[in-house]
Amino acid sequence: MLVLETATDVCSLALCEGPRLLAALDLHLPRAHGALLAPAIEQLLGWAGLAPPALAAVAVSAGPGSYTGLRIGLATAKGLCFALGLPLVAVPTLAGLAAQAAPLAQALPDAARARIVPLLDARRREVYVAHYDAQGRALAPAQAHILTEESFLAELAAGPVLFVGAAAAKLAGLPAARHPQALLLPELAPSARALGPLAAARLAAGQVEDLAGFEPLYLKPVHIGPGGGGVNA
Repeated sequence: MLVLETATDVCSLALCEGPRLLAALDLHLPRAHGALLAPAIEQLLGWAGLAPPALAAVAVSAGPGSYTGLRIGLATAKGLCFALGLPLVAVPTLAGLAAQAAPLAQALPDAARARIVPLLDARRREVYVAHYDAQGRALAPAQAHILTEESFLAELAAGPVLFVGAAAAKLAGLPAARHPQALLLPELAPSARALGPLAAARLAAGQVEDLAGFEPLYLKPVHIGPGGGGVNA
């Protein structure tokens, strides 16, 4: 399976056989997904000694995240699926971040009460957020959240919270960041490696998307700027 993660500035790709990682490539070049993605796929397949017809499916990060990045990733995934007759698997972007943090949450002394809160930038004082337990299981759906002095204090009162993703840095200066139950991990970024096992489980369960109708989870209205790109991209 080919896995594409393009919801942020990182263009991340992976090849997986079931949950097993075969090869991966991360490109840290902001706003270059459109130019980089196709040659990166070709390079990744070459590393693994595979041709596109050998793929069993294409998985894609479903959002929320950058409008432009999500659109490029999904368009590429759909094109491959249509051309090769492959199923499309979509995995929530924040679920991938939670999966990366799950081993850390499970290692906490109070792991039974630990929560994982992945955060992605939604511009200004807003973040995209979802809530997961220490096993990476969803507790609340993704939403756009405007940060205030009260943000996440109720969750912190109930147990330790791992805030993961670059937008965790936006908590700086808020009471949540100073709470003794808070652990901030802004260095964790969405990765195709983390999406691979989640996508494999969805594919095995028959959870595939309608190629014609599937759209990313944007959460916010898409505003088009003068240059044609998404303002909340």
